[in-house]
Amino acid sequence: MVASTETPNNSNGLLHLQAIGEPRIAIAGTEVAFPTRHAAQALFLLALDENGELRVPELGEQLWPDAATSQIPPRFATMVWQLRRGLGEHRDLLERNRRIIRVDRSQVSVDIVNLRSEAQQLIAKGAKDDALAKELKKPILVTWDDYPWVQEQQEINGELAAQLSA
Repeated sequence: MVASTETPNNSNGLLHLQAIGEPRIAIAGTEVAFPTRHAAQALFLLALDENGELRVPELGEQLWPDAATSQIPPRFATMVWQLRRGLGEHRDLLERNRRIIRVDRSQVSVDIVNLRSEAQQLIAKGAKDDALAKELKKPILVTWDDYPWVQEQQEINGELAAQLSA
């Protein structure tokens, strides 16, 4: 997985993902819940990818790291169905073919991606910002923090925070 750290999200996007603290997803201001955490996690993983897309096997391995390879395809199909159902009339934000699954990042805003973009702009200027560093150090996706991909995202935030600290 490639974390999006260079391209800012559309802060006016239709789909808003909150990663700081408890994960939350809202479409046009209305909070959305998915029947399983895997659908929500897939949406976060896609939105955190620089291109908004992942190879199907890679996403499956991220979501079900302990599952047998034979178990992933049916689980993946169910997860995609849950995602589309949860997105409702906005299901066209998601595209899937046999090899990849993609979310339209032009319609997505993720709080940590926006913070990372701000941090990178300040770092590029050689500026320090303790308040932003403190925000980046906050725990993310706390109900999923035992997943390696969440830990990787937290590490990215920590590295940026260290560069911003005076």
